Amino acid sequence: MHLGHAGERDVRRGAVCERRGCDAPFDLPRGTGATACGSSEDLGSRRRPRDHDRGGGPADPRASRRVGRLRVAPIDVDTNILTAFVEKKHPDVMKLFELSARGQFDLLTSQLSLAEVMVRPLAAARDDLVRAYRALLTQPLGVRTIPITVDMLIRGAAVRTENGGKLPDAIHVATAVETGCTSILSSDRRLRFPASLTRISEERKPCGCSDSRSAHRGALS
Repeated sequence: MHLGHAGERDVRRGAVCERRGCDAPFDLPRGTGATACGSSEDLGSRRRPRDHDRGGGPADPRASRRVGRLRVAPIDVDTNILTAFVEKKHPDVMKLFELSARGQFDLLTSQLSLAEVMVRPLAAARDDLVRAYRALLTQPLGVRTIPITVDMLIRGAAVRTENGGKLPDAIHVATAVETGCTSILSSDRRLRFPASLTRISEERKPCGCSDSRSAHRGALS
């Protein structure tokens, strides 16, 4: 995943090749501070205001965030990316979460993620990881967790019926769709989802597509 400048393109959500099996790197537009971000400062040291901080009640997870003249849709985060952030300290994922903490865009995930990421730390008696995941997924500065609703369960069943795969994955996809996401940040190549969603990967595989049509969607901004 290349987190560099995107030139003067009108970039919006995560440049990933739409062709099946291809994971193009994606860029960030000018002004995000991505290339300048090398700080190891804890994300909790920056206070990102949310709607309920301003007295307006809980934020609508479907609301897009305005960055300059662009409106940026929220991005759904798969559990493998949460692991890459907390346990592996993947540098590109760290930068992405840093940009989210600065208010460039919102990262969302299903409440199901909390149970999924806790299994190995609990089995290994890693209380430090348990605390880290709990903080990331329950505090205002972390990834916003979305409650599982009846509508999401029904949509999850429909996603699984149409695309196959595992039920937890289908619920994650349903959460992304119900909250207005157009991208899922995931390293799982087996993840199945409708055409309305694009998978963004942290992998560094370059795109070799020669497709003449617009093969890449916009980048995160």
